[in-house]
Amino acid sequence: MKYMLLIHSGAVDERGGAPECTVEDWMAYDKAVRDAGIHVSGESLADLVTATTVRVSPTGERTVTDGPFAETRELLGGFLVIDVPDLDA
Repeated sequence: MKYMLLIHSGAVDERGGAPECTVEDWMAYDKAVRDAGIHVSGESLADLVTATTVRVSPTGERTVTDGPFAETRELLGGFLVIDVPDLDA
C-alpha cells in the first residue's frame, strides 16, 4: 500500500529559535527510507517566496498570480511516497 508523507517545516521563530527538524534530519530519514527499499518518490518544494497560483477559467483562460502567502509558521516543505504492507509497517 502506498502512503504519502507530507514534510512540514517550521519557520524560525521571532527569537531566532531553530525549527524542530533540520534539513540534515530529513536527509537522514530519506536515506533510511531508501535503504529500507520502501521509497517510491519524493521531492522538496521551493521556498514560500516563490509560491505561485495558477487558475484556469471554464473557458480555458489562465491567470497566474503570486502567492498564496500563508499566515502560518508551518510550511509544506516536501513529500515522500512510500510503499509498505500496511499502516503499521
